[in-house]
Amino acid sequence: MSTPAEVFNVGDLVEVKMVGSLDPMHRGVVVGRVHYVEEGGNHPDEYSCEIMVLGTQNVVIVRAKWVTLLSKSKCASDVL
Repeated sequence: MSTPAEVFNVGDLVEVKMVGSLDPMHRGVVVGRVHYVEEGGNHPDEYSCEIMVLGTQNVVIVRAKWVTLLSKSKCASDVL
C-alpha cells in the first residue's frame, strides 16, 4: 500500500493491489486523478487514481491507498 509521502501523477507506472479481487495485482499507468476533497490533496485517502491496465484498454479507478509506485514519469524537460 502507498504511504502518505507517495503522490501519484499522470504517467506514473504503478501496481494495484486490490483486496478481494480475483486477480489482486495489476500493473498500469496513471491517466488521471479523482479528488474527494479540495483539488490538490495528496494524502492517499483523499483521491483515487484512474489507471490504464497494461496490455488492455481498460481504465480502472482505484483508491490511492491500494496503489504502489513502480516508476515515476519523466517530464519532457527532465529528458532533455
